Amino acid sequence: MPYILMSLILSVALLPYQASARSLLQLNHQIPADVVPSQVAPDHPDWLQRHQHQVNRHAWQTFIALMWPALTDRGRPDIGALFGKPTHRVWETWKEQIEVYPVDGSAPLPWRVPETIPATCQTQPGQPLRHLHRNEKVDDVLDAINQAAKADATLPGTLTDQYGKVVRYEIRMNRTVFDYIVQNQLYNGNQQAEVEQIQFPDGAMLIKAAWRELTTATSAQDRQRFMTRKACICDGDACHIADVALVGFHIMHKTASAPQWIWSTFEHKANVRRSHGLPASFRRPRCQGEYCAPNSQTPTGTPNQVTQVLPMSRSLRNLNHRVHRWLKKADSVLHNYRLMSAQWPLPQSDAEKPTVFHAQPRFAANTTMETFTQDTSSCMGCHAMARSMKPDQFVSSDFTFTLNNAHPTPDSAICASYSYSNSIGCSEQTILFNPAALSSYPAAQAEQITRGHQLLSHTYEQLPEHVGNKLHCRSCHLHAGGVPEASWWVNMRQAYVSQDAAVQAASPAAALQGRINQCFERSLHGKALCTPASAQDGTIDAGNCDTNPDMSAMIAYMDWLTDTYHQQHPCPEPGQCPPTPRGFPALTQDNVIGRVSVGQAIFEQKCAFCHNSEGQGRYASGTYFRPALWGDHSYPAIAGMGKPEKLARFLRWNMPYGSGGLLTDQEAQDLACFIDAQPRPGQATTSDSNSSQCVPTVLDQ
Repeated sequence: MPYILMSLILSVALLPYQASARSLLQLNHQIPADVVPSQVAPDHPDWLQRHQHQVNRHAWQTFIALMWPALTDRGRPDIGALFGKPTHRVWETWKEQIEVYPVDGSAPLPWRVPETIPATCQTQPGQPLRHLHRNEKVDDVLDAINQAAKADATLPGTLTDQYGKVVRYEIRMNRTVFDYIVQNQLYNGNQQAEVEQIQFPDGAMLIKAAWRELTTATSAQDRQRFMTRKACICDGDACHIADVALVGFHIMHKTASAPQWIWSTFEHKANVRRSHGLPASFRRPRCQGEYCAPNSQTPTGTPNQVTQVLPMSRSLRNLNHRVHRWLKKADSVLHNYRLMSAQWPLPQSDAEKPTVFHAQPRFAANTTMETFTQDTSSCMGCHAMARSMKPDQFVSSDFTFTLNNAHPTPDSAICASYSYSNSIGCSEQTILFNPAALSSYPAAQAEQITRGHQLLSHTYEQLPEHVGNKLHCRSCHLHAGGVPEASWWVNMRQAYVSQDAAVQAASPAAALQGRINQCFERSLHGKALCTPASAQDGTIDAGNCDTNPDMSAMIAYMDWLTDTYHQQHPCPEPGQCPPTPRGFPALTQDNVIGRVSVGQAIFEQKCAFCHNSEGQGRYASGTYFRPALWGDHSYPAIAGMGKPEKLARFLRWNMPYGSGGLLTDQEAQDLACFIDAQPRPGQATTSDSNSSQCVPTVLDQ
């Protein structure tokens, strides 16, 4: 059908939410610059619903433009082409992420240079071929092993279809993103670490696409229901050519009205349910066996059983139906794809920085990309934690994880990739346990230190008789006490000295042993490991902690941390060592009053995808992955973290995990008040945290 005629049909047929607001939704190659505002003021009772409809229309219009036939020149639409079955689509000609970050930290090749395909996959000249080198959507360095948001520490985070094929992902950027990266040399990790602010221009766009590998079992008729391509699929150096089908499509679009970007997500109709005779790609209705639980991770090669969790509004269903009808008339395979959600930021004139926001809708998920955490998935909330490669300070990378692929890793970032992205580094003071570093120690001592690290890292599994919840010591003391901002364990013997000189002389570790016992009794809701030495009627009761092997192993590990720190940071002069940090750093403002209801909204956006919808943590496959924040498996109210002012300091500088510094003081206090207001083991929560406002103790005195 001619392009002009098709545009006229769609401009009449795809009516907006209100018949009087005839903003056009067209079969058009032009990417819309922004959302067309609704015709009512923001204080109108229907404004939110109407504006959501406009955002949904914006998402569809953007999708249509990105799927427009393209010239071989990168990013240029073929304006005169028919929309039906193009060889290339506009977004497919954009730069793939792997093209932008050379491993030597040099500048990427210019925009128009074609993508390189491995020699083992070379085909006939002119035959289109894409290179799928990862099987997850964020991290190149991990070489595509997991989805961005896992829920199980034991099983792979890959998505496997009903034919045993792993879904592959690709990430592409438009020229606006590419030029900004090149102009600011953000492709180089060392240069990126020097940047104090990253802010992509309006018009920046990133695409994440999910592809399912087709097999001989897929009939020719079924293939016609997918957008298909021939791909070079690589696992390391092993590559093969196969036909792949598009099953998921994310669009990130930064606009003037959305500094936190607009997040649109599309997927194929037959992903999780049969569609007009086409079997579901990721669900078997009569699944039998061990791994049939919906939206759960499975062993390698075992199909995942996927269901759609988040509901779709009636307005969005109607819009999808209208668009599908006219795409089908245009003879486009795209009528088999539907918009699942379009998330956008509510206007906030008083926000301190872009990472402070309210998202609408609260949650958004794609069954192929957030498979295992759909009910807690917020695109905006998760991407808020994206950071640059600056190791000693959180610098937002403006909601995109793509910059974490820069090379080389800055010298001062000594522990790359301990969380979601390999841009996350640690400051030079952070100490990571390395068994190889124990080679200079006597064998018995090295074994004791290793045992201490094991106990402190896996406490409730290793010491079940002494732990009443499902927390580890490292749940709060991150990296097993190796992080300065998370109450680390350097110089613990100096920090805890017995007030009784006789006790100190008889048992130098008695005070520290007592403090460790306190953690077991309070934070771990358990019981003491042993009895430290004490003074009794002028005599010394030796207790049994000095001979307790578990206590001795823990302290041996803490001593190793101290020794390692002083080896790395020797004193300038004997007796002139600078003081080491203790506890959690203070907030930058005094006496911040927390708001429980606001804290709940922050939790949903920036915490729930890790700690689950009700703060119950993630313990799938009987394994600790993310700790419980309330409920029976969490800390009691008498724990240190049960004091909102202390919890706020921990959250401010350490959470989200790997992106400490993201939260503002106000967010941290709001969040702490909400978390500590929830039910937990032992005594009830404090009245401070249960009230609508949470007043720090310093103000309450």
